[in-house]
Amino acid sequence: MAQHLKPLPECVVASMTLRELGVHIDAPIGWAPACLALVTTVHAVRPGVRIHLNVVGTSIKLETEGGIVVVGDSGVDPQMSAWFTVDRTIALTCEACGRPGRRRTEPVGVRCDACAYLATAPTATGLPFTPRLPLLDETIQAAQSLSARNTPGRFAVIPTGWARLVNSTLRDMPTPELADTVTFTVTDETVSLAFDDEAFPPSPQLLALNERLEANARVHCRRCSRRMITDPGDPIHSTICPGCRWVESRGWEVVHADTI
Repeated sequence: MAQHLKPLPECVVASMTLRELGVHIDAPIGWAPACLALVTTVHAVRPGVRIHLNVVGTSIKLETEGGIVVVGDSGVDPQMSAWFTVDRTIALTCEACGRPGRRRTEPVGVRCDACAYLATAPTATGLPFTPRLPLLDETIQAAQSLSARNTPGRFAVIPTGWARLVNSTLRDMPTPELADTVTFTVTDETVSLAFDDEAFPPSPQLLALNERLEANARVHCRRCSRRMITDPGDPIHSTICPGCRWVESRGWEVVHADTI
């Protein structure tokens, strides 16, 4: 049975409001807040209108009937402008739960990383990671590549967001043999080469690579890999970006698809 994260409260409220407004809608609950914003604009410029909203692929089709237009012709169609805004919004919004998402081919649609994982899990399972901003393609590829190299558990588990940084460090090792034997130390603040005076002594080239790795880790989110603009020396600086912290702060619960 399919699972996903429980929709955010604002999605549930927006869905109920759309029904109370008499909107005929066939769209996922995660997109309800965006659809409500569109309906609000359409009602403002065309009171009395009957609205139909339907999903076409990963877009929303707006159909209107009746009502009266109360906005003069200024050369800009408020309805179309609102529709373009909503279309861009839903392309970044998980259709199942309303959290930040991305377009996907497996499963087809717009989903956050958590809902995409749950939808494709072979059996009912919990979520093995904290909900986060969607991973970028290059981050997914880097994590997969690093996982293949880290066998059998050669070094500590590298946070997904730092996989690309570690991969580039391995790529720039002085020799392939060294890249196949080096290990790493991971903390909440950074990831470093695990030097050993005998087995893995530091050299000027390795120290420079380590300095680059540590510096980059401090300014890239360890969950999603996005670069942050906060100063690493700031007391409130975190290696989890504001977006991922916001997603986590909303809480989450795994539910079956038929419970909503």
